[in-house]
Amino acid sequence: MVKQFGLALAVGILIDAFLVRMTLVPALMSVLGRVAWWIPKWLDKALPNLDIEGDRLAAHLREREAQPHAQGVELPKS
Repeated sequence: MVKQFGLALAVGILIDAFLVRMTLVPALMSVLGRVAWWIPKWLDKALPNLDIEGDRLAAHLREREAQPHAQGVELPKS
């Protein structure tokens, strides 16, 4: 009896991992396009704005290098 449950669980996990997550989800997201990433405005305001890859920091540093004298700070030449 335990082997049957184990086999059924393993088959269910394989179906979920390969059929659903590797084929159906990417295909559905491709069909939906930009709508797949839509989020309500109230939820967007409630969620924190995370910059995990550091794009805003890199843009800030480029802006700071372009105008080093605007803040009265001299940047060292490297």
